Amino acid sequence: MTRAGTAVPGLIWRECRLVAARPETDSARTLVLDVPDWPGHMAGQRLDLRLTAGNGDHAVRSYSIASAAGDSRLELTVQRRPEDEVSPYLVDIV
Repeated sequence: MTRAGTAVPGLIWRECRLVAARPETDSARTLVLDVPDWPGHMAGQRLDLRLTAGNGDHAVRSYSIASAAGDSRLELTVQRRPEDEVSPYLVDIV
């Protein structure tokens, strides 16, 4: 994983917990996340997901939110991209 660059002013990182995952196709999976104190989102909004490795390195990827506005949990559908180091992890391992 690569270390993330400078932080975006005003950006608030929130911890989330994976509560479910379901396959959509052979190369895509939807992740269902519980995010305490989630302020809500609008249709079409994107989310920056930051993963932290055991050695402290970070990888950040942006995904469209797949869940409807007003849902209490976030859903992200991730398509595996072989040239990416994060999407295969999210689709095949998480």
